[in-house]
Amino acid sequence: MYFGRHIKLSIFRFSVVLLAIIATEGSAQTQSASQWATVRFNVKSAMELKVNRNLAFGYVIQGKTKVSVDPIAGGSMAAYFSLNGPPDTFVTVTFSTSPLTDGQNSIPFSGLLAGNYDADQIGAVPISSGNTITTGATGEYDFWAGGTATLSRSQPLGVYTGSFTLSIAY
Repeated sequence: MYFGRHIKLSIFRFSVVLLAIIATEGSAQTQSASQWATVRFNVKSAMELKVNRNLAFGYVIQGKTKVSVDPIAGGSMAAYFSLNGPPDTFVTVTFSTSPLTDGQNSIPFSGLLAGNYDADQIGAVPISSGNTITTGATGEYDFWAGGTATLSRSQPLGVYTGSFTLSIAY
């Protein structure tokens, strides 16, 4: 019996040692590595869009069928907007117009837009609705709005008003 116990005890010790070796080898094969990356972002200030001057067609004599204000060559008749915000920012520009109305009668109106990095209206370039511009190094961009009103020859007399809406997304 003593001999049998010795064999059982030896087999038990051999199993424990074998399990320890297997566990050690498994741990030795497990490796890990890690790296880190810098996380960086830039918080920019909000954009400010303001109207500095409204679009003015002036007086129109009944019988005239088309009146236009060029946003580039229209001088002080063109509406003038200024955009101020962070430098070198991509901005999507959209605009829309409403018909001109006196409360009862209306005149179709289609708008035109031009823009430039500084307040140089003559140096402005045409901008289509949906175009993307980039603010300049100072974060400024200027816009001039004009358009065409199409009247009937017998357009009723009155004061007609409408809107040119300029929107930006950045």
